[in-house]
Amino acid sequence: MPNNENVTHGTSYSATNNGNGAIAQGNGAQAIGTGAVHVCGNNSGNINTGTQTNGISPEALAALFAPLLAVIAEAPADKQAAALQQVEALKAEIAKGKDAKDKTLANTIKGLLEYVPATIGALTALVSSPLVGDMVGAATEFVLGI
Repeated sequence: MPNNENVTHGTSYSATNNGNGAIAQGNGAQAIGTGAVHVCGNNSGNINTGTQTNGISPEALAALFAPLLAVIAEAPADKQAAALQQVEALKAEIAKGKDAKDKTLANTIKGLLEYVPATIGALTALVSSPLVGDMVGAATEFVLGI
């Protein structure tokens, strides 16, 4: 455990680290390498380092959205850009996994259907997927009529 007995109250430190490395400042401070975690004392729980996801990888999202994107590619050119913005918003919400909000999913899907109504089948299949099904609630089901 760091020894802070000789630290003067009100002392402040400043440092800049460019690139990988570690900075230790103050009496008893300990520097450790990139991505490392130093735990001392009575601690419990998970320690997460790096990028965290809720179980849906970018690759899985790409495969999940491929049929929807194929339908949008066939839509009128003047609707595609707005539809793709809705798709990105939908991907972002679904990427949240268990933290995705049904109301946000429903509103985004509703907006997408306004731009490209032909996406109804691809959207229904998407939300029926095992990867997404647990995120879907009454609002999304209402919008899709399922």
